[in-house]
Amino acid sequence: LSVGKSLLNWNNLSRCAGIPVIEISPDNPNFRVVDGNIYNSDITKLLLFVSQQERCTLPDTLTEIVSGAFLGGNTLPLKQLTLPASLEKMPDGAFGNCANLEEIHVSDDNLFYTSYDGLLYNADGTVLIAMPMGKTGSISIRPGTVEIARGAIYDSSKLQADAIIFPEGLIAIRDSNLMSRGNAELLTIELPASLTDIHSNFLQYFWGDR
Repeated sequence: LSVGKSLLNWNNLSRCAGIPVIEISPDNPNFRVVDGNIYNSDITKLLLFVSQQERCTLPDTLTEIVSGAFLGGNTLPLKQLTLPASLEKMPDGAFGNCANLEEIHVSDDNLFYTSYDGLLYNADGTVLIAMPMGKTGSISIRPGTVEIARGAIYDSSKLQADAIIFPEGLIAIRDSNLMSRGNAELLTIELPASLTDIHSNFLQYFWGDR
């Protein structure tokens, strides 16, 4: 797909997620392409991720990942994603469609996010924000985690782990977690005695835990 210099607005950009290559005229004042991905003009907002790379580091100018930027994640080979120090904001469940994503890393200088064993947390490591769907084996969530954020483990049908161990001290699991149908891999879910708040749709459609 080639986009000329006259395009000013691009509504529903996420619907182009299945297009592997998008070219934008360098004279376009509103959009930029970096490593195959679409950004706003000053490269502060990631609008659509379509890169065919297995490993990608997002630009150090980036401050926001917009909703739907990774909507085409099912078709992407992305396995490792590194977030820059400048990133401040992303939507709930931002990487839930990235079926092959195994690790998320964060710059040590980022003030809003951190990573531990390839999982994404808030800055102090108390809230799990994203568990990569392609991560295999037994996943132990970081000790000290008190909350599983909305959509952190969104689409369990893509999850490759065979066990998830939630730590003692965990208090809350928010909505839109492990609520999809048909995960044949996940065999074990361990919940701690400290857990007091579980959203009603947790495991709502899930039948892989047996």
